[in-house]
Amino acid sequence: MMAKFGKLLWQAMRCCGRALRDLYGDLEQASECYWLSSRAAVPRPGPMAWVPSLDGYRLVGSHLPEPGPPADTSSGNRP
Repeated sequence: MMAKFGKLLWQAMRCCGRALRDLYGDLEQASECYWLSSRAAVPRPGPMAWVPSLDGYRLVGSHLPEPGPPADTSSGNRP
């Protein structure tokens, strides 16, 4: 009798463990899908990065400023 109860208890624990593992996998997948679709800025080490978006990967980050007019380096303009 005790062995039968132990076997049933072990099967119930295995079933609960399997259900929790599947639930965690679904939760992980849902959070990853939410992160991929949210277009939120993600911390990154460099000034520019490729991030996934709904249209595919896109380049985001700070861009280099446009170069200004060339500086006059002729000797006549020096003080």
